[in-house]
Parts: sequence; structure tokens; C-alpha cells
Amino acid sequence: MKKTLLIFAFGVAAIATVSAQGQKVWTFESAPFEVKSYVANTELDGLTILAASGKNVDIDANGKKNGDYSFTHRLKLGGAATVDKGTAPWLPTERAVKFNVSGAGLIKIAALSSSSSADRRLILSNGTDSLYNFSAPGTYSADGNTVPLESYQYTGGAATLYLWSPSSGVNIYLISAPALQTSVEKLQLQGISFNGREVINENKVGIEVYNLLGNKIAESNANISMERYSKGIYFVKVSGTKEVMKINR
Repeated sequence: MKKTLLIFAFGVAAIATVSAQGQKVWTFESAPFEVKSYVANTELDGLTILAASGKNVDIDANGKKNGDYSFTHRLKLGGAATVDKGTAPWLPTERAVKFNVSGAGLIKIAALSSSSSADRRLILSNGTDSLYNFSAPGTYSADGNTVPLESYQYTGGAATLYLWSPSSGVNIYLISAPALQTSVEKLQLQGISFNGREVINENKVGIEVYNLLGNKIAESNANISMERYSKGIYFVKVSGTKEVMKINR
């Protein structure tokens, strides 16, 4: 049983390495996003929709553009977010979205008011403070097909951020934010890599190598040669951490 659990744990860590470094972009046009009304908190591709019955958030088809972007769908907040103005005025619990960022970087948001005759405000907060707010216009272009792209330079550290309206409905076409670092990227920052023959340990930290059964087959504060082992999949981790790099010998 213990070995089975180890295999499962390593499998999850390996899957978590697929996100690309840089910006994470959501445009709501393909799976796992669906054209539907969300009536409960739902996490999709790293973006959590905060919703409830009667406080729904919808995704539907709607074509808009901005420069090189061509949008086919939108996320409709549907109304003012639910917040406790007395104790937690910057922590929305319904009719909002939240996402994690890895640290400082550029955040972009493409949005329009759900009313063509009234601008509406969007707030970006971190749960305890307002970071940025701007007006989502009711009408942005003469042809009605263009949506503005708002940019904000986030200077904080890793955090959970919230995007919401304090008053009325806003339609969001794009959110772009600094992507979370993957396990592989975190290990690479510590000088760990694999060249096909050996695990390179540039900073001489304690590293461990495991096989698919979850057995530790090597550990060292130096490079580890893999040429003595059978071809197959192995996992490398820094001692005392949870970050795992999958390698193929």
C-alpha cells in the first residue's frame, strides 16, 4: 500500500508540470469552460468561478476583438459581487473570479459593461486590499465589436487575486496573469536539470532520485549518474521539499 501511494503522489506532481512559464491566459472559449450558468464555486484550468444559486456566473458565445485577439466567448458576472462590507470589503464570495499568481507581472483584462449605455467598474483585489480598479465601458467602438484591453503592473508576491464588480454586471473576455511556477521550473531555479545521462546539481543541494515504485535509488549533494540504471521513468526531488521533476532515462 505504501508503494502504491508513492506512485500516485509522484504521478500528480508530474502532471502539475504541464503549465507554461510566463503568462496564463483565460478566454473561456474551450474546455474545460462550458457554455452554461455556473451556480456553485467551480475551478477550471486554474481559474475559480465564485457563484451560487441566484448569484450565478454565465459563459456564453459572443464575438469581439482587440488587436491580435479574437474572442468568441465571454464570462458574465451578472451583477454586483457579494462582499461583507463591514469585515471583508475586498473579499468577494459570489459573482467573482479568483486566480493565483506567482509574483510580480503584467495583468491584462478585456471587459465590457453588460449595459451598452452605462460604464461599470471592475475591481482587482487580493482579499484584504483593493489593488486596481477601472471602468468597463458600455460601448467602446463605433462598430460595437471591439473590447478594450486594460493592463495593470502587479508588483506583489505570490497571491490569490479576485476580479469583481461592486455594482452591476460586467462581461469579461480575457484575463491574463503571471503563471504559477511549475515543479520543474522551481527545481531548475535551484540548479537541478537532466542531460540524458546524469542529474545535474549545480548548487550542490541534497537531491533524491526515485523509481516508479516509489523506492529511493540514489541521493547526493553532487551530480547523480543515471547510466547504471535501466531505461525508464524516474523522479528527482530536492530533499525535504515536495517539488518533483519527472525524467526519462
